Amino acid sequence: KAALVCDIAIIPSSTSLIDRDALKEATRCAIMLKKPYFFLASRVTKNTRSLRELIEELFGTGLCFETVITQAVGMGDCQKEGMWIGEYEPNSQSHIQYISLVDELLAKMGIKHDQIELI
Repeated sequence: KAALVCDIAIIPSSTSLIDRDALKEATRCAIMLKKPYFFLASRVTKNTRSLRELIEELFGTGLCFETVITQAVGMGDCQKEGMWIGEYEPNSQSHIQYISLVDELLAKMGIKHDQIELI
């Protein structure tokens, strides 16, 4: 349902083989709905061969974010507390990664920061 109303589909991509199958299905869905889409390497472990291979594969498509969202304990902890990472650990690597993702997404959509109204 979300794919029907989104402006851009963000397709999370991890090194898991199960996730790779879901990745193919999500890509088909975005193409069928004629939605622009970009892959996001997420829930990955830093400095591993599998991450390097995933990034190489995603960059080869030309349809991916440069930002990589790594696996972090703080992400699970903040969810348990019902908080977002910027509130739970505002100076954490996870928070910095999500800020970077937002910056990239806005750039891909052609939106400037001063055009955004924060809630």
